[in-house]
Amino acid sequence: MKKLIILTILISVGNYVFAQWVTQTSGTAQNLNGIYAITSTSISSVGDNGTVVRTTDGGANWTNVTIGTTENLNGLMFYN
Repeated sequence: MKKLIILTILISVGNYVFAQWVTQTSGTAQNLNGIYAITSTSISSVGDNGTVVRTTDGGANWTNVTIGTTENLNGLMFYN
């Protein structure tokens, strides 16, 4: 099984952003093409064959999300 690694931004403080990149295992064999960090702990990523994974604990655990497509996904964005 192909091991996939994603990078996450973990820390944002005040007017300065201190990005700490940590290697994470996503739990999927699909290529991941886009990532969006809502907060330092709530992060979603998308990839090939309609793959969507998300974490709410900064990347310690990832959950697969089914969205009903098998298209390759390249990016995502959330609006407030």
